[in-house]
Amino acid sequence: MEERLEKALRLSIATPSDSLYTGNVSSVRFPLEDGFASALPSHSPLAASLGCGGILTLTEDKTNRHFFLEGGFIEISLKNISVLANAGLPVEKIDLTGAEKELEDALAEKASGDRAIERRLKRIQAARIRLRAAKSANLLSSN
Repeated sequence: MEERLEKALRLSIATPSDSLYTGNVSSVRFPLEDGFASALPSHSPLAASLGCGGILTLTEDKTNRHFFLEGGFIEISLKNISVLANAGLPVEKIDLTGAEKELEDALAEKASGDRAIERRLKRIQAARIRLRAAKSANLLSSN
């Protein structure tokens, strides 16, 4: 018998305080702690820690949806992808001025000791990624 390949994945993206998205997608690109990965229908099962960055989806109607996430977990089965992010929001909802201020504050922060320096560097990295996502969303909305 011929195995039927799925044409879509059911994606659910949530934070502890909000459900950001639930719907069918044909592909997903997501940030891991050590790079990016993608999933298509019938992807092998996977459970992984998310990094900070953008998650990009292509819906069944060929619409791109882009979200900014700050850490969490992703679980992929043959038909479903579940994302539980520590924090996140659609990129079009990122406040550009607030993102710029967040980066300025992170860069100005003083830190001493290994743990404090590591937290400061992670905060700077997250602020830069958030600002980049806000700028890209701003460019797309102005076109």
